[in-house]
Formats: sequence, structure tokens, C-alpha cells
Amino acid sequence: MPTPLHRLPVEYMSRQSTQRTDGRRFDFYSFAAKAPRPAATTAKPSVRLPSAAGLRELRWHPLLGTWNLVTGDRHLRPTMPDGCPFCPGGAEDLADFALAAFDNRFPALVSDPPAPDSGPFPAGRRPARGRSEVIVYSPVHEGRFATLSPDAVLRLVRVWADRQRHAEEDPEVEFVFPFENRGEDAGNTLTHPHGQLFAFPFLPPRVLDKVQALTAFRERHHDCLMCAVQRMEAAGARMLYSGQQVNVYVPDFARFPFETHVSVSTHGQRSLALSDAAAREFAACLLAVSQALDSLFGEPMPGMMCLFPAPRQAGEDWHLHAEFLPLMRKAGRLKRLAAVESGTGAMVVDESPEEMAKALGAVFPELAWPEITVHPIDD
Repeated sequence: MPTPLHRLPVEYMSRQSTQRTDGRRFDFYSFAAKAPRPAATTAKPSVRLPSAAGLRELRWHPLLGTWNLVTGDRHLRPTMPDGCPFCPGGAEDLADFALAAFDNRFPALVSDPPAPDSGPFPAGRRPARGRSEVIVYSPVHEGRFATLSPDAVLRLVRVWADRQRHAEEDPEVEFVFPFENRGEDAGNTLTHPHGQLFAFPFLPPRVLDKVQALTAFRERHHDCLMCAVQRMEAAGARMLYSGQQVNVYVPDFARFPFETHVSVSTHGQRSLALSDAAAREFAACLLAVSQALDSLFGEPMPGMMCLFPAPRQAGEDWHLHAEFLPLMRKAGRLKRLAAVESGTGAMVVDESPEEMAKALGAVFPELAWPEITVHPIDD
């Protein structure tokens, strides 16, 4: 059982912001037992990257009805470089910090992109305005998400919430997406523990699908679809953890091998700005899932961790949730998204979700609860 909140030491989160000569914004987070002075929590005005950022366009896919993000230089980003850019003396020259968030050196979305031409009919183009951030979890190079301490994961949850709030200050941002590519097979090009955040000026297809599904279910059944899913999983054999405010399960409709969802049970919890109790439980569950996946085959599980706060267009029928999308179906065997998955979008699932849940349940750890509470920044 977790330690009661009233017995836990309190940490206050503060943010120091700076603008580099290349126009990028860097935010350094620290945590202390005393409330910071007001100046320490006041972020500078949002920095707009210069138009010299190069090709940054959204190009309309008329057959699929969505936007593609097109850049001119992301192919130049380094892959597993000899010197880590996030370590002392590295390319990003990071200061003393507990966690750091900054504009990606090779962004897909920027705050002030150059204007494209109108594009040919029936396609179309618009500026790729938004944010592409890197979030470094720790100044220590060794480790990964699964080896972070419970307190470190809780601090990260608070930083995610602050990044979401900051990104949504731009009225053109429709959806804020924190995520982590876990392992080189999932596209991770640096081993230092870190994730990313995209702030989209449109609803990506899968997010739009969720919004539309929630609306249709409400109209047909007068109920919240995400509440209904959690009731379904609570009555099934795929539930890995059922808590006071968070549930963990392999969904009946899993698309990836050992896909696992971490869902806040509170109806209408749209953002990552959780209560103290919910933030601690959410952090503990994220860590437990990550550790279970890494234990499954005795090696770090490649895949993706995706967080879904509510997009701007979503109604009240939304529950903050995270999806872990692993890419290893058996020890040493990767799940490849081949012709059927990539060409049609229809996923071929190699094992029943019930068997996936049974295997994960055998290695699912006792929750390691954070032993602190973290007060978010109140700008």
C-alpha cells in the first residue's frame, strides 16, 4: 500500500528558461523542499524559431484526408553518435538540471515556419506550425525509463503537465503528444534517457478516430466509451492492475504484441495536470508496465510509450491514458509492420490478448510508489 499523502515530503517544482543564440528555447526543471521564489517559476515569453529553420510543411494527403509532416533536414540527425549531446560537454550544453525540455535541433514542427506555396490541387500545403521538444529525464547517461526511480517518474509526470500547459497557450495547437521511442528498433537514435513531445496544429488520424468514436458512442448509448471500456476490462481476464484512480490492462482490442494501456479512471480527466494522489498512482503504473515489458524476455523491450491527454476538440468523454506499444512478439523476434499493416492499416495480431495478459501478469511487479509529492508550477 502507498504511504498516505499527508506523511510524504513535499517537493516544489521550478523552471528556469533561456533562449539560445539559434533561437531555441531551453527549460531546466529543478525540485526542492522549499517553495521557489516567484522569479524562478516565471517562464520567458514563448520564443519563435526563425524562418531559417528551412522546409517545414504540412502536406495534405487527399486520399487519406490527413496531413503529413514534411521537413528538409531531419535525415541529417545523428544516430547513436559517439558523444552524447545530453551529457556534460555535449552538443546541447545542458546546464545543471533534474529534467530538461528544449526545442528539438531537428524539429518536425516549429513555432514560426516559413510559408509554403499553396501546393497543387487536390493536394495542399500549410505551414508546419507547432512544437517539437526533447525532454531529458535525467542528467545521468546510464539507464532507461524502466530504471528510473519512482520519484523521478513522478517528477516527469509533473513536467509533462507543464509542457502540455505551455504548448496549449498557442491557440493553433490542437493536440499535445508526449511520447518515447523505446530502443533503436523503435527509432530511438540516442541512448540517454529521454522522450519527446509534439504539439500538433491538427488532429492526427488516430486521435481524430478516438474523438469521433467517443462522440458516436455517446450519441448511440448515452455513455462514455472510455468508461465502458474500463468496465469491460474490469470484468475480464486482461486486467493487470485495478487501483483507486488508475487501471492497467491489455485491451481486448490490442493491436501490438503485449500492448498495454494505463488509463485514469476519473471521467473527464483531460490533462496531465493530475491530483497528487492520481499523479503518484499514474507514475507508479507507468513504471510498473515498463519494468514488466523489460522483464518479459529478459531484455529491454523495444516499442513506443504514447501519452494521450485530451485534444482541444474532445468533449468531456475523455480519460487521460497511455499506450505502451511493444515491437517484440517473442524473444528475438520483432513485430514488423509489413504490407498488410502499413498498406491497409489493418493489424494482424499474432497472439490473443488474453495470452498476452497472462504472460505480462506473471512478471508484473508490485507497484513502486513515489515517496514524495510534487507541487506543480503555478505561474
